[in-house]
Amino acid sequence: MKPIRMNRVSIVVPDLDAAVKDFEEVFGMSFSVAVDEELGVKRAISDAGLDLVASLDPDRPGPAAANWSGGALAAIGFRVGDIDEIRSRMRARGVRGIHDADRPGLRESIYDSHDFHDLPVALHQYEGDSFVDAAGAAPAG
Repeated sequence: MKPIRMNRVSIVVPDLDAAVKDFEEVFGMSFSVAVDEELGVKRAISDAGLDLVASLDPDRPGPAAANWSGGALAAIGFRVGDIDEIRSRMRARGVRGIHDADRPGLRESIYDSHDFHDLPVALHQYEGDSFVDAAGAAPAG
């Protein structure tokens, strides 16, 4: 099995466009944007490991937003080589999954923060080097 490594940190922001602009201007980061209708989120993803996330409709948050507690941290993401094995390990510990997606090029699972040390966890399995490409994100702006 490939070694597991953390690949991103997701942070909830109230205004995604403003946050992207600030991180680009202040830190020189570049972002690509992806919309996930199923989860009800829009995200700006950087290959530097930062994932800025906002609800598509704050009045009707999707399943991902229901997992957000404490305001800022949306998920700690881990790139894994065998997502089925890690999903099994999470289930064995009683950690409830709130979302599984097996799309071409990207398999993803998101877990309830209340079951895992109050930390929202996301698992990602994809080929290639870029989470941005695997998520199907396009350049921001």
